[in-house]
Amino acid sequence: EVSELVGGNLMKLDRDSPDPMLSGPALAGSFATWVPPMNYLGLLGMLEDISYYDPKERKCLRASQVLDAVTCPPGWVKQAEKTAFCAECPEEYTCLCNPCAKLRDPDLVL
Repeated sequence: EVSELVGGNLMKLDRDSPDPMLSGPALAGSFATWVPPMNYLGLLGMLEDISYYDPKERKCLRASQVLDAVTCPPGWVKQAEKTAFCAECPEEYTCLCNPCAKLRDPDLVL
């Protein structure tokens, strides 16, 4: 398959190679060698668990408001904005301190 051929040839590029066909592109591109990307499956699984990644659409879910992106676990409910956001937060950040609250009545646990 084409992608395998391209990937295999990229892995051969090496700035220290005596072969100018392999060292030339690395030197011109200012890199030492080409390595495969890291495995991000653990990260994708975590994002799926918190309902931030949709595996069917293969994309992260975005929310226009920070609090809208919060998904509370079973037995917890989302807090109002004035309670969810931190009173003390650096100006350049958006800080959520208490986005979810535990339900008090066990009969109401979802």
